[in-house]
Amino acid sequence: MKTLVVNRKDLTPMMRQYFEVKDQYSDCILMYRLGDFYEMFFWDAYTASKVLDIALTGRNCGLKERAPMCGVPFHSVDSYIVKLVNAGYNVAVCEQTEDPASAKGIVRREVTRVITPGTIMDGAALDDQKNNYLCSLVRSGSGIGLALIDITTGEAFAGEYSGDNSESEALGALTRYAPAEVIMNLEAHENTKFTDSLKGKVDCFVRNYYDWAFESGSSAEKTEKQFGAETAEELKTGGGLMLRAMGGALEYLKETQKTELKNIRKPEIITESPVMQIDMYSLRNLEITETIRGRSTKGSLLSILNKTKTAMGGRLLRRSITAPLLSVAAIRNRHIAVDEFFKNPMLREEVTEQLKNVHDMERIITRLMYKTANCHDLLNLKNSLACLPRIYELLSGCESRLISGKIRKMDTLEDIHDLILKYIRDDAPVSLRNGNMIKEGADSELDRVKDLLTNGRNWLAELVEEEKRNSGIKNMKLGYNKVFGYYIEVSKMSADKVPEHFIRKQTLVNGERYITPKIKELEEEILKADANVTDLEYDLFCMVRDKAAEKSEEILFAASALATVDVLCSLAGVAEERGYVMPQVNNSDRIIIKDGRHPVVEALNRSALFIPNDTNLDNKENQVAIITGPNMAGKSTYMRQIAVITLMAQMGSFVPAASAEIGIVDKIFTRVGASDDLNSGDSTFMVEMKEVAYILNNATSRSLIILDEIGRGTSTYDGLSIAWAVVSISRT
Repeated sequence: MKTLVVNRKDLTPMMRQYFEVKDQYSDCILMYRLGDFYEMFFWDAYTASKVLDIALTGRNCGLKERAPMCGVPFHSVDSYIVKLVNAGYNVAVCEQTEDPASAKGIVRREVTRVITPGTIMDGAALDDQKNNYLCSLVRSGSGIGLALIDITTGEAFAGEYSGDNSESEALGALTRYAPAEVIMNLEAHENTKFTDSLKGKVDCFVRNYYDWAFESGSSAEKTEKQFGAETAEELKTGGGLMLRAMGGALEYLKETQKTELKNIRKPEIITESPVMQIDMYSLRNLEITETIRGRSTKGSLLSILNKTKTAMGGRLLRRSITAPLLSVAAIRNRHIAVDEFFKNPMLREEVTEQLKNVHDMERIITRLMYKTANCHDLLNLKNSLACLPRIYELLSGCESRLISGKIRKMDTLEDIHDLILKYIRDDAPVSLRNGNMIKEGADSELDRVKDLLTNGRNWLAELVEEEKRNSGIKNMKLGYNKVFGYYIEVSKMSADKVPEHFIRKQTLVNGERYITPKIKELEEEILKADANVTDLEYDLFCMVRDKAAEKSEEILFAASALATVDVLCSLAGVAEERGYVMPQVNNSDRIIIKDGRHPVVEALNRSALFIPNDTNLDNKENQVAIITGPNMAGKSTYMRQIAVITLMAQMGSFVPAASAEIGIVDKIFTRVGASDDLNSGDSTFMVEMKEVAYILNNATSRSLIILDEIGRGTSTYDGLSIAWAVVSISRT
């Protein structure tokens, strides 16, 4: 990059304004609005031109050399922003906040939003089947506090971890939630071993954020203001690190969004949730949400179970599969609901057909609340709401409490559907400033203005015809020029017949040009209509948008109900297609599986016959099962399938077996594969011993442990001794 020395005293007024804004957002690429383009200058221009593969040009700026510059059109800026954010850059969007026509001097400009990986809201840039979490992390000594917020859906979570295993437990939670961006205090960021491990296990951007943002007092104020005093008190429990993390998250979102965070809901405390604990190694080794090789969803358990039709359902299924339940009653409720759809394929098919027309209501309502929605969002919301009455009708008679409980409380929102139907045209453009958004007949004033624009010249012609009849001047004609607008032209031969109310404006060789009060009045209305029709349409759009946003709670509840139904239908459909059965889940200490099969291996290897296997485990005679056999005999597959079937049963799914009895498992641990850890300098043997020690220190009598070839990192004799010792400890 060429070195540039900028003496700001020599800059033009516009470039001085640019640097005043840039100084406030020095860590961002500044997109500076100039007319129909967003321009980037100097160092930002060099960076953006390379990332976006656009031409680098220059602009006179008052210096001897032109300022390096590159720009993108305002109407397609979102796609360029996404590329910059995906490359790891924050982007600040600086808009003109003053009408250029009325501005004195330089048009006022301000940054209206800052886009980062964890705050991006453009639907085209997001995976609609996956939440886009911003994580705020605070470290103090051995304690770690987390706050996770998906600004696109409003969901929020918090958790606190302390003691020797705080890092592993926090990393496990982050692996499960997979945030797009992590901000942290300086103490956490300086722990390079932890941050390197985080980057290696979660595909996210990690940033240090201001320490003052995580300060306890201000965090309590911000949290209380956002969620109420009761929630702030809940987050103070433990070491108060959850509260500090939430304060940092709220400060970051306030800084980037430049508006109130209206859609963020009360956070759920992760560490108090009654769900199965699956550490990051087990999620990876069992390939629950992505494969080990390639980190692809295809080939994971999630890909096999996911037949959802809505974005909300896809996200709910992902959360369910990474957090299986511990309550027998809650699991039983899910099984009964899945079974109802399983036994009624015609009902399931009808519901599924309706769900195909449902758009991402959670993210649409967020855009409505943040006033960033367009007509397409409203139309998608209307089409989604159109499905609610039929879904309500289909499911209101269901016997399952999980289904009926959600559906009976669901508002079918016909009023919002009808409002959008009345006002918004089906062919409305994406841009809100081009007009053609509002239907004819929706608003009488708009119709009058549009009619004036369409028929105004005809009305002027009719006025001229009336003047012809009244005056007897047959050669009178209507004309227009830019100097004095519409006029009536009369030949000199008829000058003596011109009425008294005609006002002479121009004398020509062969005639005279006049205006009349009526013509000027109508002309003013036409010109005013031309200027106001777009504003009128925009105001009506805003009215519809805001009225829909007022029903945010009802819309979000409906979205939640549809997501639940979608997941249940998906699990029922997969169960029917693949021959799964309803497991019996209880509080016993037994895992008894008859003819169990690995769901992923079975599904992806259809040409090969999968040989089912039985499992019989308990806390007495059958506490340990030692699996032996030659290479490629299926030992690892069998061991993994026990864990996967257990997980499926407790998330509420049917399972691939002839029958299954699953006693509640509180934690699943796996130790699979052999690899060193270059970041920490640990050998294969040391990595293995640390993982085994973690398992032994955290397992309970209700935990399921899968150890695949323990002790492979050392000699055969020592490895066998270690395995023997681990088994002995596990049995005590």
